[in-house]
Parts: sequence; structure tokens; C-alpha cells
Amino acid sequence: VEAGDYPIRVAATAGGKTAEATLGLQVTGAPTLLLSGPQERLSGTAVAGKAETFPFTLANTGSAPARNVKLNASQPQGWKVSFEPEELAQLAPGATQTVDVTVEPSEKAIAGDYMVTLRSQADGTSESARFRVTVNTSTVWGMVGLGLIGVAVLVLALAVARYGRR
Repeated sequence: VEAGDYPIRVAATAGGKTAEATLGLQVTGAPTLLLSGPQERLSGTAVAGKAETFPFTLANTGSAPARNVKLNASQPQGWKVSFEPEELAQLAPGATQTVDVTVEPSEKAIAGDYMVTLRSQADGTSESARFRVTVNTSTVWGMVGLGLIGVAVLVLALAVARYGRR
């Protein structure tokens, strides 16, 4: 039943007499927020030092509007997390809203998995979701290292070929 005021007519009959009254029933309902990740997953991939945007879905599965909805996050130190939109005045029952979550790992992040806790709060309800971010680092320094190893092996081979064993 949707939230609202509902009148109820009550009648009583006894000994040939009838009494009637109208009573009021107030259903208040409650909002229930549900925050789900891109394609119903709570994981994504990002590159250290570069922002990546993930489309989340915020839904109100309750029976009353969610008012003053605010979004925030707890992230590892040095990371940046932002929301678009960051606040909603109201989310009607049964309604959904796409929220773009931008995650920027620290430039000094080591390759691996990290957890970011995303929270949505409204008057009377809150919801949190733990989002796993797999951080990849740039392969440029790996290639530079392999190049230096290759140059060292080449110099060693040339030195042995030229001077031989003495």
C-alpha cells in the first residue's frame, strides 16, 4: 500500500439503532535504498593516477519517497572519489537513478585489489556497498627495465666476443 491517509467508515448496529463514524488510517511507509554497481557487479578496474567512471544504480525499493539523499565514500589514502549527482532532493518509491562514481587511485598505488566503501544516506534509511577496484600500473617502467637488462646482456656478450677469455 502506498503511503498516505485512508478514510475508513465504521458502522455498528444494535437493537435497531445504528451508529456511524469515519476513522482515519495513516500509512507512512518507509524508503529502502539499494545501491548496485555497473552491470550488477561490485568490482571494476582502474589505472594508478587516472580517473575511471563507473555507472552505479541507486534504487528506492521502499514504499515512501527517500528524501535528502546524499552520497559519500571511504577510500584508501590518497585516492579521490566523486559522485555525479552528489545529492538528490527526492527519490520516489520504485524509482531508480543512475549515479556516476568517479574513482581516481593514487599515482603511488601498487598494482592489486583495493576496497572503496560507497554510502547512500537519506532521511530514515542508508545503504552501503563495498566496491573492489583492481588497480593496474603503467607498464612503461617494466619495459624500461627489460630494455636495460637487454642492453646489459648485449654489452656483456660484445665484451666476451671481443676480448675472449683471458
